[in-house]
Amino acid sequence: MASRRRPRRRSWSSGDEQQFRRLVRQNTPTRDIARKLRRTPQAIRSKAHQMRMSLRPYARSRRRAR
Repeated sequence: MASRRRPRRRSWSSGDEQQFRRLVRQNTPTRDIARKLRRTPQAIRSKAHQMRMSLRPYARSRRRAR
């Protein structure tokens, strides 16, 4: 049976954090941020929580469709 490699954890550089902030401000979906930064969506959610940032889009209407 082949052994599975555990993914390495990469630390966040200041450049990664700046790009992360910029992408969040632009309402980029979590999955796309993860692809651009070469990280998992869960890592993106964790970093947003750590930085006290919301990943919820601001531009969406709050009214419900009837």
